[in-house]
Amino acid sequence: FSLHLVCSECNETVVVTGNRSEENYPSDEEIGLQNYVSPKSFFPAPKIISIPKSCPKSVSNILNQSFGLYWNDISSCANKIRIAIEVLMDEMNVVKKYQTKNGLRDLTLHKRIEIYEKTNPEVSSFLLAIKWIGNAGSHFSDVKNDDVLDAYELLEFSLDQLFTDKKDNLIKMRDEINQTKKPRKK
Repeated sequence: FSLHLVCSECNETVVVTGNRSEENYPSDEEIGLQNYVSPKSFFPAPKIISIPKSCPKSVSNILNQSFGLYWNDISSCANKIRIAIEVLMDEMNVVKKYQTKNGLRDLTLHKRIEIYEKTNPEVSSFLLAIKWIGNAGSHFSDVKNDDVLDAYELLEFSLDQLFTDKKDNLIKMRDEINQTKKPRKK
């Protein structure tokens, strides 16, 4: 099947394609055909998570590519999320190479996350969990849609921690209310 959908909020047209099937499911209550659709591609792909506006473009571009892969190649999608973590480490200026007696060698993503842990232990533990899911996709392990959705959820939280000031604003609000012992004046 192929359909043109229109977003009810922004009026953007989205093309979706996929598989359609009919199966006869007789039961005590009903006899007839059941129709099933399984989307395989969207263009443009819907955003599975929100990406903060201040997130580096290099990271958001890769994530936007991953959203399209979610529908037809879950292992590639997991791998693309892993690549986004690598690019995020670049954006956070985490070293990429180390010196050996034979010259420069690349650091693994795992090691780079461990280095980043010294700067941001909370976020780095989330990134490590995402990396494991990405590794499974990279090595054609049995990655499921729910696994990738877990990675997206962990990543969305991590990006919020890194690129929004939501926490700082809430701390400021909390402190103001606790200091004055009354609601804030707006």
